[in-house]
Amino acid sequence: MGLLSFLFGGGKRQERLQSAIAGGAPIIDVRTPGEFAQGHAK
Repeated sequence: MGLLSFLFGGGKRQERLQSAIAGGAPIIDVRTPGEFAQGHAK
């Protein structure tokens, strides 16, 4: 299973993402400034 499939595939992606973050996975925002300005989480 690839990393993107693990994080974003299937029906329980939010749980998998939260688990990965809780386990120390870093979040890296690679959007352009324009994309970020369109909306982002706090």
